[in-house]
Amino acid sequence: MKKQLLLVSMFLAFFGAAQAQSLSASNYVLTVSDPGNQTTLESFAKIQNNSASPINVQVERTIINLPAGMDELFCFGIYCNPPGTAATSYNTVLNAGAQNTSFKADVLPNGNCGTATIKYNFYDLDNPSDSVALTLNFAFCTVGLNENAESFGMSRPLRNPADQFTVFAYNLQNDNNGDKLLVYNMLGSLVKTMDVTGKNGSLVVNTSDLKSGVYFASYVSNNKVKNSYKLVVAHR
Repeated sequence: MKKQLLLVSMFLAFFGAAQAQSLSASNYVLTVSDPGNQTTLESFAKIQNNSASPINVQVERTIINLPAGMDELFCFGIYCNPPGTAATSYNTVLNAGAQNTSFKADVLPNGNCGTATIKYNFYDLDNPSDSVALTLNFAFCTVGLNENAESFGMSRPLRNPADQFTVFAYNLQNDNNGDKLLVYNMLGSLVKTMDVTGKNGSLVVNTSDLKSGVYFASYVSNNKVKNSYKLVVAHR
């Protein structure tokens, strides 16, 4: 009788472990590096449902290390999540046997060096123990600051097309009071003004209140346009 109970317990333990392997990850790189240009680093992954049933997938983000001054954000499903988002507030349905290739994680150095280490846990909302986790590294200035010319200015919009928001990273030579990011529509009308503060950082621009269409974003310092980029807003 004891032997039968032991066999049943072993079977249940094995079955439970097998059930917890529905999600898997592939096509990812554990460490992405920037040699010193201090541009935004991106990392991608495919998440697959290996089970015979649909899964409601959510993502939890845990910062293991993020050097001072850097920012991070990630996308999964049809949404991108602004810096500081610890977990998705929506479900992404992954059908049986299907892959989702939408995951992307970004780290913005904002003129800083170091290695950011961030863990992303993908789990079944109805069975959180059914999960797969990735710990990704983003290494900046890997060949040393003195071996590269530092690039100054405002980056292109990091979410383009943008739905609810986009992000601009900036690394400036001087901290000038009055620096701004100006957003214009196709008619040349000013629709949004944001202050650019500090020598480096990231600027999150809310685009949820803008109509879908084409805009132009200009970084202005000392009343002169330093950078100007096309920004597409496309609401889902």
